[in-house]
Amino acid sequence: MFNVSFFINNQRLKSKSYKTQKGAYKAIYRHFVDNSAASFIHAILTSPELGSENYTHIEQVPFDEPSPISFSLSKEWIKVRAQALARDKSCCQICGASKTVDNNVVLEVDHIKERATHPELALQLSNLQTLCSVCHRAKTNNFIGKKDNQ
Repeated sequence: MFNVSFFINNQRLKSKSYKTQKGAYKAIYRHFVDNSAASFIHAILTSPELGSENYTHIEQVPFDEPSPISFSLSKEWIKVRAQALARDKSCCQICGASKTVDNNVVLEVDHIKERATHPELALQLSNLQTLCSVCHRAKTNNFIGKKDNQ
């Protein structure tokens, strides 16, 4: 068990126990992030294995905030992408290419209104279309060209 006491300006806020060392480090890290406006923040971690460790700066905490999952790996995107492919019968909506005709065709799901300019539509099925890689590249290059010329 890992016990952590949290302090702000030398006043104990709370003490809490954590099952894992990583969980304790994460809580200490969050304590520093959430209370960064305070003039003096510290935390004390105690455990039978470690003894006592005193943290007075966020840089001392051996914890890295995990990076967010990229959009293309998110559960929401994977689900709506599959819905778009099924709706479009895995067929390019511009040229009609499909794997049933040509096994080498690479199909991609395109945002009709680009994510860069319309992030609120990123997961809207009505804003998605299935395109082959050739048509998708042409559409994307055309979008980039328009954006650069504005």
